[in-house]
Amino acid sequence: MNKHTLSTLECDRLYKICLELMTKIECIRDTYPIFYNNIKLMTNNLGICIDADYDSIDELTDYLKEDWTSIFRIQKKMDDLYISAMDIDKKADINMNIQKLLLQIDEILKTDLQDVKLIAMRKWYTKKELSLIAEKYESIRPYWETQINAIETVGFRKSSIEGVGDDVWTYAGCIITTDEEHLKQWFSKEIPAYSYLSPLDIIRLDNGDKILKSFLLSTHTQ
Repeated sequence: MNKHTLSTLECDRLYKICLELMTKIECIRDTYPIFYNNIKLMTNNLGICIDADYDSIDELTDYLKEDWTSIFRIQKKMDDLYISAMDIDKKADINMNIQKLLLQIDEILKTDLQDVKLIAMRKWYTKKELSLIAEKYESIRPYWETQINAIETVGFRKSSIEGVGDDVWTYAGCIITTDEEHLKQWFSKEIPAYSYLSPLDIIRLDNGDKILKSFLLSTHTQ
């Protein structure tokens, strides 16, 4: 199999993508994600290569692929490879854009990483999309009530978090963890399946109770 070496056009395009990715990250937070350093190194090396009239582009290709693949070794897990933000629409926008750029980098480098394919499958909800989930809750309400009625025969657990109903707390305890402290931690954790929002973030939204119930049912049935 022939070794892939970047063309000058690919080198130029990759430089622009990495530079755009760096800029987007720098614009939104003071503490950068771990993978930022790799992208910065790749950008600097690409810039040097371009300034040197693409000298040693074949050698650079190897370094770029190593820097790129090491991102996914450095990350503790794929769930950590995202940008957190307080505003839901901002979080969705920046992560969708970053996701697109990461996919473009992998396409140019032709590394075909499985982790990158998993990134492509992630969903980022806007406030409008979350509102639509709340509206559709009525169609699945009977299923929620069936589940809750079955649990009620055993008995509800008293919620340990203000704003979280006993029914939601008990149901989460059945499908997530029965440990009280671990359950508290789960409600505060940004959940990948919930667009990297924490259950508490969701509960605080308009109709957040309906949105969280929809997510819980979805998690339970998948």
